[in-house]
Amino acid sequence: MSQFGGGSHLCIGRNLALLEINKVLPHLLRDYTFKLVDPNMTIRYHSTFFVVQEGLEVYMERRRH
Repeated sequence: MSQFGGGSHLCIGRNLALLEINKVLPHLLRDYTFKLVDPNMTIRYHSTFFVVQEGLEVYMERRRH
């Protein structure tokens, strides 16, 4: 995965990021519902080294199984 660099420039957070993507995110999507606080609100962002976004506010509710 080129997103994490390679060789001596390998990202030190690679393993944690992959764990979050492959384990935590599916768990959240399976067990919770997400609804926008204000569906009409515009999401703002600016991009430097990282993309920083504002205005993405959601309600989370645990699903009943």
